[in-house]
Amino acid sequence: MKAFVWDAHQIQALFSSVIIRKTKSPIDILAEKFSSAARAEIRKGAITSWQGSKQLTLWMDLDVAPRRISYKLFHQRREQMVGDAVQLTFDATH
Repeated sequence: MKAFVWDAHQIQALFSSVIIRKTKSPIDILAEKFSSAARAEIRKGAITSWQGSKQLTLWMDLDVAPRRISYKLFHQRREQMVGDAVQLTFDATH
């Protein structure tokens, strides 16, 4: 009986056609679930305010937030966007 001998080209051809799937660790699965849940929660907004020398962050669900809270949230977000745009122009022209 003759033994079959593989050369490097045959081995490479064999393994290049096989997709090797890496099993996910429990941490990877949990991270995917957290990521998915975070994407589902995009309707939440944060309002920052000051109480004495402490900065507070209030998270609200935009679907049930009172109008004054939503207005403040959108105002703060708009200020941040304008600030980011100004900084981007400074960076681009530097």
